[in-house]
Amino acid sequence: MADLDPCRLATRLDLPAGHVTDPAELVVRDDSTDLALVDVVVHDPHASVALPVELEEWLAPGLSDRRRIDFSDVASDALGRHWASLDPHVVYVRNPVNRLVLDPNRFRPVRSQLGGQLVEAVRRSRAALEQGTRPSLSGMDAVRPVTFAGWPVLDLDRVLADPETFLDVLDDAAGRTVDVYRATVREVIAQVLAAKRTMLAQVSPADLSAEDAVRLSGLLVVGLHDTSAFTLTADDRLAVPKPVDDTLPTFVDFGTRGDSNADPGIPDGHGGLEPTSMRPEAVRALRQCYVKAFGSARGFTINDPYKGAEETVRFRDEYAVPSRLSRPIVDVVQLEWSRETLYGADGAAALTSPGTAWPEEAMAIDPSLAPRVVEAHDLWRRLRAGLV
Repeated sequence: MADLDPCRLATRLDLPAGHVTDPAELVVRDDSTDLALVDVVVHDPHASVALPVELEEWLAPGLSDRRRIDFSDVASDALGRHWASLDPHVVYVRNPVNRLVLDPNRFRPVRSQLGGQLVEAVRRSRAALEQGTRPSLSGMDAVRPVTFAGWPVLDLDRVLADPETFLDVLDDAAGRTVDVYRATVREVIAQVLAAKRTMLAQVSPADLSAEDAVRLSGLLVVGLHDTSAFTLTADDRLAVPKPVDDTLPTFVDFGTRGDSNADPGIPDGHGGLEPTSMRPEAVRALRQCYVKAFGSARGFTINDPYKGAEETVRFRDEYAVPSRLSRPIVDVVQLEWSRETLYGADGAAALTSPGTAWPEEAMAIDPSLAPRVVEAHDLWRRLRAGLV
């Protein structure tokens, strides 16, 4: 990705047969920065459009480039690459493959359960397509056969006729791509935390600048996503408004597995509430820093409408909750960006016109956004250091 302008979308459609992902391809960071002073690790599970060519024969006939790209989060991928290129204390890790290949932001069941879920998801998708509705696939979309508008991504009839062969191909592709992404995110987090613990044992915070002391004492793990306020029509216009309760604010929603005030609010199934993935006072303060950096009090929400999905839960349980009584403290948040804001007015407008290709006006994100994200996080560091 080094030769790609960080604001440009990465719209490569295919990965060569047998391609094995090199973890180094997935990471954007300033190698001159001590890992102990990295305080944000960003990961994007839906960053890529690309599919291994072995899966091409299983795709829906006539699947347009626009539908394939809309099915991904390539806009937030560009934001993540731009952010990490501007802030030496940020590491960005991107998934190199389309979310169709065992979506890492969904719970992955064992193979026998996955096969049953896939068949049921395909049956529901076929029925919804015949009825002109959108299927309900909650809890069964580790392999999502249709877009969020209900248009087929997979050849539904072929997959239904031979789901086991399809899953064999998918498993092989996942082992060479998305599984590398999952391992790389964990490895980056582990390396950063290990470096912090080593420095904490060797250096007194008094010997550091106030901001470096803050960087050393914590880590924010950010799941980066983007969502449109619209879904695609039959002629591939982004023109069907989503329900009000599925509509993002102007800029971004902070998902922490809590309520709209960042406090616990999701039942845990045992009579209590889930722990939040980010300390409530911390995400409220971070939100205010974004408000100041972007100059928009109404552009940012917390857990409204999105509360964080599988990766947020997994990293909360693995890193955030165990760190609450120690240093470094780990917080986990899902940032769900408005896709229309990322593309800017011209890009968003171009996508409302019919067409199977992705319009040039939407081939890059607004270059002013990442510098303001950097500003927001710099302000949050200074706030925690007592400098503002």
